Amino acid sequence: MKSRRSFLSGLGTLALTQFLIACGDNEADLRVYFLQNSLPPMLIDQFKKKISKSVSFKAISQIKDIRQLLDKNPRQQDKQWQLPFLSSKPQVIDLLSMGDYYLAECIAQKTIQPLEIESLSDWQKLPRKFQELVRRNTKGMPDPKGAIWAAPYRWGVTAIAYDEDKLKAAGIKVPEDWSDLWRDEYRDRLALVDQPREVIGLALKSLGYSYNTKNPDQVPELKNTLARLQRNVKFYSSTDYLDSLASGDSYVVVGWSNELLSMQNSYRKLKIVIPKSGTAIWSDVWVKSSKALAHSDLINQLIGFCWQNKSANEISLFTLGSSPMIYGSRQNELVKDVRDNPLINIDEKIFDKSEFLLPLPAESLKLYELFWRNMRSGK
Repeated sequence: MKSRRSFLSGLGTLALTQFLIACGDNEADLRVYFLQNSLPPMLIDQFKKKISKSVSFKAISQIKDIRQLLDKNPRQQDKQWQLPFLSSKPQVIDLLSMGDYYLAECIAQKTIQPLEIESLSDWQKLPRKFQELVRRNTKGMPDPKGAIWAAPYRWGVTAIAYDEDKLKAAGIKVPEDWSDLWRDEYRDRLALVDQPREVIGLALKSLGYSYNTKNPDQVPELKNTLARLQRNVKFYSSTDYLDSLASGDSYVVVGWSNELLSMQNSYRKLKIVIPKSGTAIWSDVWVKSSKALAHSDLINQLIGFCWQNKSANEISLFTLGSSPMIYGSRQNELVKDVRDNPLINIDEKIFDKSEFLLPLPAESLKLYELFWRNMRSGK
């Protein structure tokens, strides 16, 4: 757990200001913590005007900080997060947004509780892939008969990005799919995220297997495939891969679409490719704190509001991500800037081939770590 000082220094000016006044909002009917920039400000204002109840929204800059707010020990939590010059009244949290990656841990630790959203009309319109993501058993593992533990409202993918001018000057073919990352001309020009599930997953995908393969040791070509990929990698980083592209240390990078799109706004030479064979999907989801005081109907109003057509367009336009409601019956209702953007309104055939990184058994994770160590050490 971070110290109070390191927590404050990591929040950022906006989030810190909002956090400092949070203790005065315990009397609100609904208290919401969300990942900064994952909701458009106008959407928040629209929701507040729509309902007659009082709602408090607090932006937090890091997903890991939101995760830590769900500490299962309330006394320890109050001591850890309370600022000495503010009221000692414990901070109440009803609804939080977090990455789907944390769902299994939070369910197992009982820091969140199931949502009662199956009766919402838009739940049935939510693509099945997202419904399956949030149905879990009490241990946090996917279960088609499990309770609904979260509500997806924004998502993105792992993608490939490159500097078009650099590749053209070097006479190198631009990448179109994962298989291109093994091309000899990419030697020492490739940067990958420092994440074993992502890297081993894209290798498995290139071989026609799932990102969520439980027994990677039973994929005979995987070891050699990873060894050949390692020869092309300049370095691994989950934070500096974009800097390497801008500085010229790498020509091609693998990263997350929201970060790549953010950089593309200022780095016009950057081109982004969604691999044709499918990729990894991430999602920001709403979860209900195990200590929530707000009525379920009020929580459901916010979730349903985020799934409405107007909200889906605004999330897709202004958050560097996509709304899960952009597919199916919503297509003809999308605004042009969303409908015509292939990096937001991703080709549905590619989306169908893509996968969430689902939790795996401990034995499987050990195998992934073994492959990861051997790949990085050249074994």
